[in-house]
Amino acid sequence: MNHFWHILSNWGVKTANSEGKNKRIYLANQLSILLIIPFLFFLASTIVFSLPKHFVNFSFCIFIFLLVPLLNRWEYTGFSRTLLCVGPTLLITLASIFSKLDMVEANLMVALAPRAFILCMAVLPHVLFNYEDSELMWFSFIFSSLCVLFYDEIHLLFGIDISHLPYVVWKYDILRATISITFITITMFLYLLQGINEKFQKRIEAQKKELVELNSIKDKMLGIISHDLRSPLNSLQGVLELLQLNGLNPDQIRTISSDLNDKLKNTIDVMDNLLHWTKTQMNGIQANPEQVNLYYTVQKIIDLLSPQADKKKLHIHNLTSSSVNLWADKEMTIIIIRNLVSNAIKFTNENGNIYIKSTEKNGQVEIAVEDDGVGMSQEDLSRLFSAQNHFSKVGTANEKGSGLGLILCKEFVEKNNGKIWAESSPKNGSTFIFSLKPFKNEKESPQLAEVY
Repeated sequence: MNHFWHILSNWGVKTANSEGKNKRIYLANQLSILLIIPFLFFLASTIVFSLPKHFVNFSFCIFIFLLVPLLNRWEYTGFSRTLLCVGPTLLITLASIFSKLDMVEANLMVALAPRAFILCMAVLPHVLFNYEDSELMWFSFIFSSLCVLFYDEIHLLFGIDISHLPYVVWKYDILRATISITFITITMFLYLLQGINEKFQKRIEAQKKELVELNSIKDKMLGIISHDLRSPLNSLQGVLELLQLNGLNPDQIRTISSDLNDKLKNTIDVMDNLLHWTKTQMNGIQANPEQVNLYYTVQKIIDLLSPQADKKKLHIHNLTSSSVNLWADKEMTIIIIRNLVSNAIKFTNENGNIYIKSTEKNGQVEIAVEDDGVGMSQEDLSRLFSAQNHFSKVGTANEKGSGLGLILCKEFVEKNNGKIWAESSPKNGSTFIFSLKPFKNEKESPQLAEVY
């Protein structure tokens, strides 16, 4: 039952709509479904007392309530709300007039409390419309209000004096019951309205928070682009100008070119991370898991980064097992491990060691990149993976970075249904650990995934 209620309530609700529009569509759907309850009681009373004309009228009202969610689903939202506000009011008013003309069914509409119902309907436009649809809102409100205010006068136009209608006890008993049912229904709707308001308010607050965070991230991205990418390019431009002027001797060219080469490599890494991370924020990257052999993947990355490690005389130890296979996106796994090992190289002193290990725990493979470098404080540790508070520090050989690498690692680990965390203390090195699913297809022989 709850499943169908949820489906009907959300007919016409779309992510492309504004939250305000979705809220009004949601309200109209829920109210139309809820109003069927009292009208089924009214319909039953017409069967009990053999009142076919009223049966037809109330059937039309129920049909209108059923039609509202369908119209919202077909994107006729303005028409559906107008129909919900005006349709039942018009039908009940006309039914009252025609029933008085036919004395066989006279006085039943008095028992069904049309004033109470129409009064409730007059409130609806202010709930279901906004001021962008002010013409429809005020038309619906004024129409229902006139029906309430001039209910007796409308009947007098047809020569019907309601005050002289015969008093029938059982009909006035029904009057009290139907007034109660009507107001209980409206009370239920107001209760639902409060919950709906809170639900959509929370969505708006979440969207506001997300926009603030995205704006903060945008400012940081512009800072990275303007500083970390522009600075090496300015250096390159200056060197090229000096070369054109023959202002450098061979020894100076060798020294500058070596330094410039390091800067450009770092710039390429920053650009790669920036591009990958931007794609994840645009929902352009999805994980495509496959079998990945951990040992050979790590070894390929060590071979790739060995020139950087050799400059600082670092020793990188691959302690992973060749029998461990992961069920993860191959390219994402490479980027994660490469960034973690690059970070370890950056913050490890000369003649230091870096260890890459793996263990299986709780059905997951935990991969750890451990170094004996400078470590970090608990404050820095708490900000490592936050896109809003990300930061970068200069390495032990004055290497620069953008701070995006670890954020990218977190994004990619989570896309592969894993977790990432770090353990560190000042002067005692750091250990970065992430978990991924193991490959467990025992029917297939292990095939090593090539990484390059």
